[in-house]
Amino acid sequence: MRKPIVAIFVFAALCFLSACSCGKKVEIPDAETAEKFSGTAEYVALSEVKDGKIAAYIFMDEILKCEDYYYEKEGETKTTALILHVTQKISSRRIKRGNEYYVFDKSESSFMNTFHQALFSLGAVAYRDGEKDKIIKADVESYRAEYGVTPEMRTIEGFIVNEKTVLSSEISEKEDGSFEINLELDGNLGGYFVRTQMKKSGDLDDYPEFESVYITLCLNPDYFPIKTVIKSKYTAKKIFNNDCEQTLTAVYKKEKAEIPDYSELRGVLYS
Repeated sequence: MRKPIVAIFVFAALCFLSACSCGKKVEIPDAETAEKFSGTAEYVALSEVKDGKIAAYIFMDEILKCEDYYYEKEGETKTTALILHVTQKISSRRIKRGNEYYVFDKSESSFMNTFHQALFSLGAVAYRDGEKDKIIKADVESYRAEYGVTPEMRTIEGFIVNEKTVLSSEISEKEDGSFEINLELDGNLGGYFVRTQMKKSGDLDDYPEFESVYITLCLNPDYFPIKTVIKSKYTAKKIFNNDCEQTLTAVYKKEKAEIPDYSELRGVLYS
């Protein structure tokens, strides 16, 4: 009987200590007060922009206009809960082809494996959460209410970027003629959609609380991204609070790409 008693004691101690280690309660906006719209600016050549926020606003407009592109995203989330350390490997793909968007997300660790695949077009989506799961059709609004982020949104990786959410910004030109924009965000204020996505994908008990969010945009002079890097620290609650650090890097290509399982997804989407 000794081992079960010890295990119960350790589990109880973990829950108690993690609950006491939260510190100051983070104020998270509710649905009525959350920031849901990114800032706007008239088009200006990137070489003339002096404010990183303005460059980000224009970037969000320009990437939505792009007809064909894709990106491959890789990263990891390192989670710490007292003596436990877990690394979740993340891989993603986004393809835009005309008026269609394809989304693929997969993450793997010793504790959890997830898979999500979706095809969006004309206000509808066909998606599944497992490789062998049945494909479901829904309208985009219903999907967003459950999964948080959709690819046609005017955001940066789901984060709202505006005067209230940006804490600091910088822009610099590199020797190769590209530009680097660095943004520090209030992730809780601008993460309304991202927090919903993370709660769903991580099967969390509550919405995550962000400590910090940093976004780096590496752009060509025409605002097309070379790569984006998102670094964040946050607390995620699953039984008890977990401290997480996440880094995600997406590399973009301005060209057509084949959509995996296209016939299968398209058959449901346009049915």
